[in-house]
Amino acid sequence: MLNLCITFDYELWLDRIETGDYELLFEPTDKILEMLRQEGVKTTFFADVCSVMRHNDYGLKDYCERFSSQLQKAARDGHDVQLHIHPSWKNCVYENGHWDMSYSGYCIQSYGFEPDKADSGYNIIRSGIEYLNNIIRPINSDYKCIAYRAGGFCVKPEEELMTALYENGIRIDSSVAIGQKASEGEQIYDFSQYAYELDWYYRAGDKIESVAENKAGERVMQEIAIGYAKNNPFKFAGIPASKLHVNGAPRTVISIGNNGFGEGLRESIYGIIRKAAGTGILSLDTRGYRVLERDIRELYKTYRCDRKEHTVAIICHPKMATDDTVENMRRFIRFVKSADSLYSFMTMRDYYEKNF
Repeated sequence: MLNLCITFDYELWLDRIETGDYELLFEPTDKILEMLRQEGVKTTFFADVCSVMRHNDYGLKDYCERFSSQLQKAARDGHDVQLHIHPSWKNCVYENGHWDMSYSGYCIQSYGFEPDKADSGYNIIRSGIEYLNNIIRPINSDYKCIAYRAGGFCVKPEEELMTALYENGIRIDSSVAIGQKASEGEQIYDFSQYAYELDWYYRAGDKIESVAENKAGERVMQEIAIGYAKNNPFKFAGIPASKLHVNGAPRTVISIGNNGFGEGLRESIYGIIRKAAGTGILSLDTRGYRVLERDIRELYKTYRCDRKEHTVAIICHPKMATDDTVENMRRFIRFVKSADSLYSFMTMRDYYEKNF
């Protein structure tokens, strides 16, 4: 069996934001939630807690209330809500009706992890978990924040970060985008050598690529990586050009950091699908459903999922979603449901309850 975790990075764009831009998050999320309700599928929302905390600092209650309310709706519908952190929000400034974004402190590691330091990465994590507990437990009294995704995949260097996550109750990381790397500006990671596994345990405080057994009493973490797919002409043969790629919502973004991210954040994360070493991440933002069907067949065969159960994440961003994107998700979901002897849907919470 190959378990598929459809995950949504629930976040705003990280460039100049006008107040009206909030609809670019809320409206598509409503459409996605309705489609998921119709299809009867549960997913995981990784919520960027730093955005709502910074809005609260400026008394921007409308965004805070809508953000929390929409996550509560997702929880009522049975979806999983987990921790996503873009810590550079702490350095962003709101003036004259718009946000001027800062990319200082883009990686949580830059804040250190001292528990007794108020603005440390340790306490950013703790505050984010407390926020999620406060809004989700009234909906689900058994709620636990047990999974994390780093903003921009920036999980490295990971040893101190994973220890801080573990000490705050996190047991699953989903920051690794298998086969991908970035080395410019503020966004730095290298997962180019990670294609030997889909999911694995490692001990908190160790390198994230180390492999460990899940033994009782050990400080063990689970990596549920964002899946990868090989791009080649044979995979695309017979698929109409209109079905290869999904066009998300248009957005002009600026480069991040002094050196930039090539052509900006969107190019760094999503352009990588076409350009990085002939591989791409499993993304419902960009990859057509017929391509994704072939991607997961390939993973099923490569990792012998007929013999051993594996779990992989698929990434999506509501801020990029259009009606075409939502329909692409629906068609992919229906394909997976039609092949339920091979694939199943799983949330991060489902995995935790089954394996920890």
